[in-house]
Amino acid sequence: MFTILLLYSLNILMYIYKSSKVNISPLFYY
Repeated sequence: MFTILLLYSLNILMYIYKSSKVNISPLFYY
């Protein structure tokens, strides 16, 4: 159950990262 939730949230994070790459990318350098 927990692993499924983790994968699901990771999928959402990747989707957000791809859709707003320009806005998020500076944050990952810190």
